[in-house]
Amino acid sequence: VVHACEKHQQWSQALRLVDEMGQHGLHPNVVTYSLAMKACGQGQQWQRAVQLLEDMRQHELHPDVATFNSAIGACSQDQEWATALKLVSNMRSMKVSPDANTFGGAMDICRKAQHWMHALGLLEVLRTSQLQPNTLTHNAAILASEEGQQWDKVLQLIDEMWQLKLKPDVMSYKAAFNACIMRRQWQKALHLMHEMRCYKLQPDMGTYEAAIAAFEMGHQWKKALNLMDEMRKYKLKIGKPRPVHTEGMPKRGTNCLLTRQS
Repeated sequence: VVHACEKHQQWSQALRLVDEMGQHGLHPNVVTYSLAMKACGQGQQWQRAVQLLEDMRQHELHPDVATFNSAIGACSQDQEWATALKLVSNMRSMKVSPDANTFGGAMDICRKAQHWMHALGLLEVLRTSQLQPNTLTHNAAILASEEGQQWDKVLQLIDEMWQLKLKPDVMSYKAAFNACIMRRQWQKALHLMHEMRCYKLQPDMGTYEAAIAAFEMGHQWKKALNLMDEMRKYKLKIGKPRPVHTEGMPKRGTNCLLTRQS
């Protein structure tokens, strides 16, 4: 029943059921608490999820990594980055070994809360823990690096994903194209577009525009125009590229190409 509440985002019902189990002499187990925490997260009730962890301790239940991951995930909606970091720290004090999803979830929360340095710091902790990075950790690290204008780091991480046979998402590729603009590496942008096609990833409008701007920086007009034709094929509206979050962003973009076409 708690699982059904989690699936339908009924956090208050999930908490009520956990309480009723105790009142009737039934003892919720670790899985029950984890599901209730997930329901709290989906209902943006991160405080309730953290309280459930404390309830487990009072009932002498030892949380496992999945339980902590559920609690960390509950912090995502409200970008409770400090709480997420504290939970990761608590895992170590309670001798629960974090996994890659633990770090990835906490990194993504830090990134969304614009604490990019904490996100990249967690990636280094993951590496020293001899854990294998996964798609979640690297996508979060790439977007954190973009937030911090760490362009070389963006390109390094996207290369690492290819080497580790991890699949970047569209947002990560868009960050990488923006890095190509700032580092004036149109050849790298061409390679990234090839990668996206290998992964059968469909670029969104922002990704196309960033790639076009990278090609324009390298005076690769034909390649840029070919991408504009692709955008029309997928009925994406051609407009001004989104600005990269940095001073000194090149101002030339698809508008310049439209002028060349006329």
